[in-house]
Amino acid sequence: MIESRAARLRRAIEATRIQHDPATPPIDLAPRSTHEAITRQLVEDIGQDVEKLAAKVDRITWTILATILAAVVVKILETLT
Repeated sequence: MIESRAARLRRAIEATRIQHDPATPPIDLAPRSTHEAITRQLVEDIGQDVEKLAAKVDRITWTILATILAAVVVKILETLT
């Protein structure tokens, strides 16, 4: 009984290796139509725009935090003098 389970497990592992063989051809990601090419370009452009927007938000956030920190430091220095 134990040997048959081990044999089944070996066969399952071998079947999995065969299914995930790296020699299988890669998936073709080239656009098949003009519409698909345009859509892909638009999606890539939106991705770039989102990255730029995220960078701007990061800069604004750091500017606000630096301003708050500067205000706190000024208040502390005012109380010390």
